[in-house]
Order: sequence, then structure tokens, then C-alpha cells
Amino acid sequence: MSPKEVVLAYYDALIDPVGITMYVHQNLYIQWYSTRGYIEIDSREIITFARQTKGNYASLRLEISHIIEEGNTVSVRYTNYVKTKDNPYDEIVLSHSMAIWELKDNLLYRGYVMSHLD
Repeated sequence: MSPKEVVLAYYDALIDPVGITMYVHQNLYIQWYSTRGYIEIDSREIITFARQTKGNYASLRLEISHIIEEGNTVSVRYTNYVKTKDNPYDEIVLSHSMAIWELKDNLLYRGYVMSHLD
């Protein structure tokens, strides 16, 4: 897969704690700035994040507006949409995000994410 295809597959598997492991390097490191503050995430924590997301939402969908690949770096701009388990019929915007991904061994290795809750 190309770096862009790896990033797209990762986002497709974001709510799947098992599937996500196919796209994450064992030394993954993410720096994430959000409206809730700054966090750092490693490969174990991203799997926990996927598990929590699956537990909290009936579905998660990303609408990607921009994706640019240059070598082993991919930049992506997207909006997260979710359906809650309490109300699985209404989709709401969760956040707007921008991420830069560096790949190593055809896996996500470094991530730099900025997000804003809607």
C-alpha cells in the first residue's frame, strides 16, 4: 500500500481495536493538540483509544476534505462524525482535525494532530 492508502485504512479501522494494529508501528508516537489540551499517545494508547471509541459510540465516520502524500509523509484534514449509542439515528459532528503522519516500514510511526471539538 502507498502511504496515503495506509493512512486511509487506519482511519477506516479507527473504531476497531484489533484492525487498527495492522497500521500502527510498535514505536508509534503521536503529539495531539486539542481543545481539551495537549496529549502524547503511543501504540498501546491508540489501541486503548480505539477500544474506548468503540465502547462510547455506535459509529464513527470521517469525512476527509484534503489528503496530500509526499514521500513517507501524509497530511490529512477531516471531520469526525459520530452516532452515540443512546441516539444511533442522529449523526453529529464530533471534531474537525488536521494530521501529519510519518510512516516507517509502511506503518504509522509519528503523528502530529490538531483537533477542535465542534
